[in-house]
Amino acid sequence: MIGVLFLLMALRQWRKRPRAGQQAEMPRWMASVGSITWPRALALGVLLSAANPKNLALTVAASASIAQAGLEVGERLLADAVFVAIGSITVVGAVLFALVAPRRSVGPLERVRGFMAEHNTAIMIVLLLVLGVKFLGDALGTP
Repeated sequence: MIGVLFLLMALRQWRKRPRAGQQAEMPRWMASVGSITWPRALALGVLLSAANPKNLALTVAASASIAQAGLEVGERLLADAVFVAIGSITVVGAVLFALVAPRRSVGPLERVRGFMAEHNTAIMIVLLLVLGVKFLGDALGTP
């Protein structure tokens, strides 16, 4: 069911994609990132992480896999910590880069932001297709 939902979301993104010569529309939250205070950035990060269907589906799938693995409590906590660390590494890496080398980080982080803003639709379509196929494949392969 979740796989079909992701495939439908990918189809919706495909239909909404900018046509040749059109400027890709930047999501409102992405457009506001450069001018918000840290408390609002924290709230936005929590909201985008917790309320995002992709994140919710991946978290539920990871939680189910960890729960079904027959691990002891300590091993489950370690598996949860590894899942969170891997899921957070790109955000934490960017924040640490900006904190450790504020001047050097501006150019690379701005290029990444620009690339993601320009190609947001394509990134979302590919991500939703991969997740849809993965979840659908898992569902079909389950006896």
